[in-house]
Amino acid sequence: MNPKLIGANIIDCIPIPGKCPNNCNPCFYNEPGFYHDINIPLLPTLEEVGTKIVRVNSGRDSTIDFDQVIELTKIYPKKFYNTSLPGKILDFPSPVVFTCNSKSDKWYTSLFKPDNLMAIRVRTTTWNTKLVDDVVDHYTKLEIPVILTFLFYSEQHIGNSFNKNDIDKYEKVKHITNERYFIKPLYWLDITSKYKNNSNVYTCGTINSPLCKYCRNCEKLYEKAIMKFGMVK
Repeated sequence: MNPKLIGANIIDCIPIPGKCPNNCNPCFYNEPGFYHDINIPLLPTLEEVGTKIVRVNSGRDSTIDFDQVIELTKIYPKKFYNTSLPGKILDFPSPVVFTCNSKSDKWYTSLFKPDNLMAIRVRTTTWNTKLVDDVVDHYTKLEIPVILTFLFYSEQHIGNSFNKNDIDKYEKVKHITNERYFIKPLYWLDITSKYKNNSNVYTCGTINSPLCKYCRNCEKLYEKAIMKFGMVK
């Protein structure tokens, strides 16, 4: 069980084992410390799932080995998929969360509005705020929800994917099971306050906790997508 999901109505599923070839930076799935052995598939039973929503590919990517992923997850009545590759979005049978900037220095501009797009996930830092502004402006004009995902960084990222000039805006905290650098509350509020009047902007976690039971935005957005598009396949 993913400790981040304890108390929430979501359960993880990673149907295909092995490292993710996308090489997003940072990527806690590929790095040491991920809560599950990535060389073993994570396929909860229907009994384990119960009434929960299955989050497909909290690690790896649902577009990679697409046909196998769809086949292995078709048993789940409630599910959504995660991908950072746009090519298959229209082909998913259930709602999709699309990470639009798997590489932090660029982002993918959607020229369409797929009915199965549950939300856009944008990886958010203190040094990519212009990019985040552009993402929010573009997608929310299309009435597509945007989830701001503030990134956690380990020591190895400092001076690499982490802009060390912004180190004073981050603090080391216990992130679920590992110590990571995370944005200080003052700067979280500075970024999120710009969008307080935009009802299509959400955050992953809250200012006080990364735990899903205190957030529940994915649960809300899944139900919203199902109600809007009638997608239960």
